[in-house]
Amino acid sequence: VCGIYTHEIASTKVAQVKNMARSKGFPLKAVMEEE
Repeated sequence: VCGIYTHEIASTKVAQVKNMARSKGFPLKAVMEEE
């Protein structure tokens, strides 16, 4: 998911992506960057 979000929403999305990828065995990296 790419987009511009508030810090709180962005950190939630990063955590969700990491957790979903880990649970399925995928080595996906999710990051949050300041604009």
